[in-house]
Amino acid sequence: MLKPMLTKKSKDFGDKVDYVYMDIDQFPEIAEMLEIQHIPKTFMIYKGELVDQFGGVPQDDAKITQFFQRAQDIAEGKENKE
Repeated sequence: MLKPMLTKKSKDFGDKVDYVYMDIDQFPEIAEMLEIQHIPKTFMIYKGELVDQFGGVPQDDAKITQFFQRAQDIAEGKENKE
């Protein structure tokens, strides 16, 4: 349910933000490294560092838009990563 929402929204940001889907059943070592307890889980990683994340499926498109906008702002240096 979440994957199509993220795929669609990522197109709005063109080449500014990369969206990558990963099946944690195929990569259990990465799931363990990120301490994934429940799915779906969405992570924002910038230059190898975890910057933000959220779990579950947002009820509206606004949270996904904000997430992608924040990723773009960080990549463009408009926002400091936390």
